[in-house]
Amino acid sequence: MAADGVTNGSLPVAVCAMEPSFRDQVCEALAQGGQGVLARAETAEGLLASCNGNVPACVVVAADRPDRSTVGTVRLIRSMFGGVSTVVVCRRAAAPDVRRALELGVGGIVLQDEAREALATVVAVVCAGQVAVPSTQRGAVRARALTTREKQILVL
Repeated sequence: MAADGVTNGSLPVAVCAMEPSFRDQVCEALAQGGQGVLARAETAEGLLASCNGNVPACVVVAADRPDRSTVGTVRLIRSMFGGVSTVVVCRRAAAPDVRRALELGVGGIVLQDEAREALATVVAVVCAGQVAVPSTQRGAVRARALTTREKQILVL
């Protein structure tokens, strides 16, 4: 499975992005961090075809922000690849978008400006079952207060 630098020491990562230059930037950031790219495509369906039956350890989706459309793409990718780990690289990320993306299955979010330094590490962290968000958005993932009903159930 040696596509675009996937070696025994790296995780097979697939990249999905509509914009070719953004997709190339993400692939370069992964390569700089020692991660190989199994496949790349503009759409989720194209990514499935590009993987030629191989299942990536993680799919990186590059988008302007982690909005409903991006999360919809992530959900489609997760269903096509059996719940694969996913990371979104975005140009900007507001707290509500980050919170919604995490609730709907995104494992990590990386800002485009930080991708070169952080993306490969975030991919590894997400593949290990952890969640990663930009430091500027850590407040978006803080635990909410329990409702009265949740507190009642915990007492039982």
